[in-house]
Amino acid sequence: MNDCSKWSKEDWENWMKDKGFDFMNQQVQSWLDGNKKKYDDMTNKHWSDWMKKKRDDLDENEWKKKEEKRESWTKFTDAKGKKHTKKYHDEWTHWNGDMQYNFKKWYPDFMGKWLKEENWKTWVKEI
Repeated sequence: MNDCSKWSKEDWENWMKDKGFDFMNQQVQSWLDGNKKKYDDMTNKHWSDWMKKKRDDLDENEWKKKEEKRESWTKFTDAKGKKHTKKYHDEWTHWNGDMQYNFKKWYPDFMGKWLKEENWKTWVKEI
């Protein structure tokens, strides 16, 4: 965007149709990536809290004495962990796909309105 303050309406239309989409798509992707990290942190905390509660519910002395119960617990939590991870991964994948689809569907209308209202003038003032 070198010296865009001197661009014509046609220059802005070309930029918006070409590089504008890429620029905004990068912004959306960055936002989604940030939310993915928050989502992962939240689901990991949820899983850890659940595991801690279940462990706390068990009688410590009884649990320590019986190795087979420990092995059973490990198998149980591994299986539950895989289900838990898959469930949240599938939900995130679906939500993320919807967001990207909606952005691509929304952008042409946004671009048309942005160009019609000559909103680049506001951008240039802010630069």
